[in-house]
Amino acid sequence: MLRDRFPHAHLEILGSKHIASLAQKRFYADEVRSIESAALAKFFAKDAELPSDLVAYFASFDFILSYLYDPDKIFEANVRKTGATNFLAGVSKLDNSDHAARQLARPLATLGLSLFDSAARIFPTEADRESIQHFRRSDGQKFVVAIHPGSGSETKNW
Repeated sequence: MLRDRFPHAHLEILGSKHIASLAQKRFYADEVRSIESAALAKFFAKDAELPSDLVAYFASFDFILSYLYDPDKIFEANVRKTGATNFLAGVSKLDNSDHAARQLARPLATLGLSLFDSAARIFPTEADRESIQHFRRSDGQKFVVAIHPGSGSETKNW
C-alpha cells in the first residue's frame, strides 16, 4: 500500500533483519535496519540519553509507522524527541478478528489508504532470479515456484 501510494518515497523497515530482508530491494523497502542493537535499546528506556546518530536517523523520516509493542508509549515519546512529528502506532499483536494484512493495514486509513487485496506479493530481484537458474525444467516450459512461508506456529494460522 505504501509503495503503491508513494512510489518514489524512500521506505525503510526497522525490524528483525533476517525477516525484514525479504522485503529489501524487492519493491516494498529500500533498506532494512536491524532493531536488535544496543544503541537502539535506549529508545525503549524512559528519560534515556538518545544516541545522536539514531536521533538523526529517526529525524530524517517524514512519517514513521510503528507496530512495536509500546504500551507506555516510551518508544514513541523517544522517537518524537528526535523531531519526528508524524508517528503512527499500529497494532502490535494480531488477533483472529480478520486477515493479518487487513489488521496491519488499518492504521494506514488515516493516510487515506485502503487495502483492496490482502494477498502477499513477492518481487524477486535479478539476483534472486539468477540464483534459481539451476532449477530449470528439462522440457523448456516455464518454471513455477510456490512459496508458503507459514505463520510461525500452529496457533497463528492467518
